[in-house]
Amino acid sequence: MPLQPPDMISELLRGMRLSGVRYRRIVASAPFGVAFGFAPGKAQFHFVSRGPAVLRMRSGARFALNSGDALFIPNGDPHDLLSDDNATVIPVTAFPSEPICNTVCDIHCEPCPDSDNVVIFSGCMDFELGGMQPLIKAMPEVMMVSRLMSTWPEIHPLLAAMERESMERQVGFAGILARLADVVAALIVRGWVEAGCGKATGWVQVLRDPRLSRAIYAMHQQPGVNWSVAELAKEAGTSRSVFAERFLSATGTTPAKYLSELRMRLAIQYISQENLPIETVALRLGYGSLAAFSRAFKRIVGQSPGALREASQTPEEV
Repeated sequence: MPLQPPDMISELLRGMRLSGVRYRRIVASAPFGVAFGFAPGKAQFHFVSRGPAVLRMRSGARFALNSGDALFIPNGDPHDLLSDDNATVIPVTAFPSEPICNTVCDIHCEPCPDSDNVVIFSGCMDFELGGMQPLIKAMPEVMMVSRLMSTWPEIHPLLAAMERESMERQVGFAGILARLADVVAALIVRGWVEAGCGKATGWVQVLRDPRLSRAIYAMHQQPGVNWSVAELAKEAGTSRSVFAERFLSATGTTPAKYLSELRMRLAIQYISQENLPIETVALRLGYGSLAAFSRAFKRIVGQSPGALREASQTPEEV
């Protein structure tokens, strides 16, 4: 009987989390230039409520943007939003800002005549893919919503709602915009994955190789099992040596190291987001004692589970 590949796309999307750290509603008129610095571990999202504007990446890539365009920069690469290539660029943090709600602030790039302004809603987000975090590195520098329009028509009303909320500024508009931004960004990522991940290579081989997929899916489904290479090779339906070689080639790591890092990513989620007791987390992830779990956690994460719990309970300043 042929091996049936597991639904790795669903597994990937199940672990996806986007949470807004900082949102800005930017109002500007030509000439303007706003610089966004490198944001390691975070993603950038921009929606053009009223255009036009130009996105310029530090790599030299350039994108013309118009009203209704949305884009996602998964690896937090530095970039500029400009009226034209000759505009003077100023860091976004240098502009005066006015809080609208606890997660959104208003930025005006003077002068801004009401009759001729550009309005952009921007977000700097925590971007997680759960156990498949390495896949983020394989994503393109910029992911445009325009590439999804014909395949996923449900995105049209979301963009229309974002444009309406941004321009009309009714009561509660900022919070609604932030939630819509999360949804649109998630749809952009889902569209890229379901379309086959473009021309990406490396870790994407896991999604394309049904044998590797079966083994990794097994680890994701039962992270508390102390999987051996032989057991994983059996899941993959191949020999131990062939499996180990293909796994290393596709992921850049060993099965044991991958399992350890998967466990720690899940542990961070369980402790900081789901607020589970640390001992419960240790047992769920296959550690025989709290001490063994704490040693592994500190070695991989860089801090103790208790320190993470304490930090996650401290309100974050926006």
